[in-house]
Amino acid sequence: MTPRTPRSLAQAKTLRSPHNTFAHTPSFWSTTGLYPQEIFLGFKDEVRVTEIRTVTENVGKLSLERVIPNASEISQVLWKRILTVDVPSQEGQLQTEIHKVNNIAIKYLKLVIHEGANHGPISAVFSVNLKVNDSWIFPESS
Repeated sequence: MTPRTPRSLAQAKTLRSPHNTFAHTPSFWSTTGLYPQEIFLGFKDEVRVTEIRTVTENVGKLSLERVIPNASEISQVLWKRILTVDVPSQEGQLQTEIHKVNNIAIKYLKLVIHEGANHGPISAVFSVNLKVNDSWIFPESS
């Protein structure tokens, strides 16, 4: 997958795979060793999120961004950073992080891996879940 920023929501939809890779363990998404790497996730409808859980391996620094609400009404998609974190190294073990957010609206989510743990070349994302109404959900398939 070649990292790029979509210019429209239609382009963001085309970057998603035809099924939800993360919902089917033991599937995962692996980087090619070049950073940054971007993963785009979408939901059928906008959801109000209180927490985001990521399960990764060998990720050093990542950020999460969302499309600004009502951005679909303009020709250029505007991304707003939710958070940037340095993920503690687990030396080859899974890194489970829960990121608290303030009941934000999300329809499209972008996960950006800026660097690998200890500046290593390969990272993996095993799952991304969002907490909505006290339940953990996966992004929808298209």
